[in-house]
Amino acid sequence: MSRYFVMMMIGLVTTTMALGEEHRLNLLVYSHTAGHRHGAAIEAGIEVLQEMAQEEGWGVTFTEDPSAFTTENLGQYDVILFNNTTQNVLPEPAQRAAFKSFIRNGGGFVGIHAASDTLYDWEWYGQLIGAYFRGHPRGMQTARIKVEDAQHPSMQGLGDEFEFHDEWYWFRSNPREQVHVLATLDRTSHRDLIAYDRRNRNADHPIIWCHEFDGGRVWYTALGHTRGPVEDDRFIRMLRGGILWAADR
Repeated sequence: MSRYFVMMMIGLVTTTMALGEEHRLNLLVYSHTAGHRHGAAIEAGIEVLQEMAQEEGWGVTFTEDPSAFTTENLGQYDVILFNNTTQNVLPEPAQRAAFKSFIRNGGGFVGIHAASDTLYDWEWYGQLIGAYFRGHPRGMQTARIKVEDAQHPSMQGLGDEFEFHDEWYWFRSNPREQVHVLATLDRTSHRDLIAYDRRNRNADHPIIWCHEFDGGRVWYTALGHTRGPVEDDRFIRMLRGGILWAADR
């Protein structure tokens, strides 16, 4: 288990990596959970992002403390990343106001997997994330992902489609009319999704998307349930591109 993960678990919530006086971007990684905890995926995300920041020359802070969400503190970051957050991770109105102000001032947001299982009582966040989690088939399966925008920085090099092993979310609504869909799940490649809704086996199923929202940029992937998917080289490339796009770099 990484030192960063242990520190968060025992309440020493913030770790900052100093990578020089000037950074290409500064990233806040928020891994607080108030519901189900994807512990292995959260730890893997921290380790992947730590290494990515070192490679790219980014500044990065890891925290699970909601009190980090103040206008003054968030002002030092370019992107906030929700690393498998769940449920009510910003319980105070002032924390939500600071987050909204960050986006409205041009900040970027990246959400991994359970970031759509977060803040159900806040309509603004629902619009930001694009769609709320509804459910998933039991376990993990290999399924096919179809790329819709191969030119997007987060989709480059993946081809027209690829297979991936993960837990597959479906959502309370289809976000397509509100977001720019980058990739969809081929429901015919996943037996449990076909069983779930046989009449709509070919239904539109966005799985990765982005959009400009309320002054900022938002990128979301439903991938990343366990350590394996998060450590997949393709996921890491997607995540790097999503962060750079959200930062408008």
